[in-house]
Amino acid sequence: MKDEQRLIRTADGSEAVSSSTVTVPLESAVSPGALVTVWAGTSAERESSVIAVAREENPPPLPSHLILSLK
Repeated sequence: MKDEQRLIRTADGSEAVSSSTVTVPLESAVSPGALVTVWAGTSAERESSVIAVAREENPPPLPSHLILSLK
């Protein structure tokens, strides 16, 4: 989880500002528009919508994962 504003390109090619980036296991079924809870169980807990999803596949021993850009 990384809280950082950055400009990203969405699936339809438009630009959007992402406020956070989260990595989740590659098998996770997450698509743009999904709601996710970040910082669960802490005072910073919040719900945010996914604006873009990218795959990062690496050879072992490096982990593969999805990278979620959140609104």
